[in-house]
Amino acid sequence: MARRIVILAIACLGLFAPETVAPAFSQEIAPKIVPHSARYRLSLLETRMGDITSFTGLMRFDVTRTCQDWTTESELHMVADMDGNASFNLTVDHKAHEALDGSWLAFESTADTPNGTEVIAGRAERRPDGSVVANFTAPKNGALALPPETRFPIDTIQWNLDAMWGQNQRLLTYILFDGSDPFAWRATDLVAGKPEAPRADVSDPNGLLAGQMKRIVSALFEVGKQDSEPTTTYISDTLPNGVIVRMTIDIGVMVAEAELVEVLAIPEPGC
Repeated sequence: MARRIVILAIACLGLFAPETVAPAFSQEIAPKIVPHSARYRLSLLETRMGDITSFTGLMRFDVTRTCQDWTTESELHMVADMDGNASFNLTVDHKAHEALDGSWLAFESTADTPNGTEVIAGRAERRPDGSVVANFTAPKNGALALPPETRFPIDTIQWNLDAMWGQNQRLLTYILFDGSDPFAWRATDLVAGKPEAPRADVSDPNGLLAGQMKRIVSALFEVGKQDSEPTTTYISDTLPNGVIVRMTIDIGVMVAEAELVEVLAIPEPGC
C-alpha cells in the first residue's frame, strides 16, 4: 500500500457535456506556459481499500524558464491515517530539467516512505536518428528504449495548450515519459465537463487566474500493456497559461484532490 501512496504522490507532482467557461476567466489569454509557483492543499475524496482511512497534505510546484531549459521543482508532504494503525508521513521531492525544444529530460524523484527511501533518476533524450532512450542512474543503472513519438512533460503541456486552446481540439492521444516510472505512458486527453472556479481565498497577487478554463480528463495506460482500464486518471481544471486550479487523481485504490491555495508569477529570463 505504501508504494501506491508514492505513485499518488508522484502523480500529484506531475500534469489534464461540452466545455464551460468560468465567467471570471472569460477574457482571451494566449495558450502559453507561464513560469509560476503554485501551492496546493491535498485531501482524500474516496478510498476503495480499508488500509487508508484519510490523509491530508500540501504540495508546492514551481516551473521556471532559463535561456537553455525549463526547470520543474516540487515538494509534497502528506500524512496518512491507516485503519487500526498509527499515521505515517510521506515526503516526495521531484526536480527535472527539460530542453526548450523538448529534445532531452533530466529527472530525479526522491520519496521518503515508512518502507525507506525510493529514488528514480536519469536522463532521457532524442537522438539524431529520431530514437528516444532513457538512461537511469537510480534505483539502478540501465537503459530503456522509448517509442520514437515519445514526448516529455513541458513539451507535452505546451503542445496540449496549443491544440486545445489555440486550435480548439477536444481529444488528444500521445506517448509521455516523465521519469516517474521506468516506462512510458500512453495518454488520452479529453475536454469534457464543467470546470469549477477556484476558491475565493486563493492568493493570486500577479493575476495568473485568467483566461478560458477547461476541464480535461487524462487517462494513462502503460505502453505495451493492453489493459482496458487506465492506471491513473486525472481530471484537471486548467487555464491556458498552464496553471492548474484543481485536479482530481484516481489511482484505482483511491481518489485524491489537489486544490490551489496560492499562485505566484516567476520572472522570465531576458534572453
